Amino acid sequence: MAGYGASPDFPTEDPFQAGFGGSFDAFIAKFDTNATGADSLVFCSNLGGSGDDKAFGIAIDSTASNVYVVGQTSSNNFPALNPAQPTSGGSFDAFIAKISSTGAKVYATYYGGSGDDRGTGIAVNATGVYVTGFTSSTNLPVVVPLQLNNGGAFDAFVAKLNPAGNSFLYSTYLGGAANENFVAAVTATNPITVDASNAYVTGYTASNNFPTAVPLQADQRCRPGHLRSQNRRRYAGR
Repeated sequence: MAGYGASPDFPTEDPFQAGFGGSFDAFIAKFDTNATGADSLVFCSNLGGSGDDKAFGIAIDSTASNVYVVGQTSSNNFPALNPAQPTSGGSFDAFIAKISSTGAKVYATYYGGSGDDRGTGIAVNATGVYVTGFTSSTNLPVVVPLQLNNGGAFDAFVAKLNPAGNSFLYSTYLGGAANENFVAAVTATNPITVDASNAYVTGYTASNNFPTAVPLQADQRCRPGHLRSQNRRRYAGR
């Protein structure tokens, strides 16, 4: 399991980061469901720097050899390891980390630009690690992007790390002129899944120019005022 806490005395077990970084730290823990009581906690570790570090999504590979965690960090001293992006882009960044089934940190990286970037979902297959979230950055580090630039306000993002975790195979904005996938308080929704060769992402948009492709629904049916005007016409026609 993964989450976050503000407790300096959070009960760690065989941790790769024993100390509390400050503010909020993410945590990753493994439990043995065949054991009971204190013996069931195999490992538990903090993950964070001096800022606000929170884990929102977790995935496991097909062999149960590693877990993958995504979240947010405002720490300029987030404990990166073998990173694809070694330093903070600014404000909030997403973070992505890989932890072995025995509790060792394999890699941990920032992902973000100079704006507000939060990671909310993660999934993994044999070809890499897929993450999604939202960004207000106009300089998100994109790689062979489907959408080169921020459409406006908060866009969703979708990115894929190579299996080693040290480079992005692709990363892209996904959004129109209004907000995509943004909420005032982030929750652990993990809105992404994968098959052998594709990622599937869900979210929401307030944009009437969201970049659709072969859509089931081509336009935004519930624009502000649209339902009210439809109702007025319906009542006027009775």
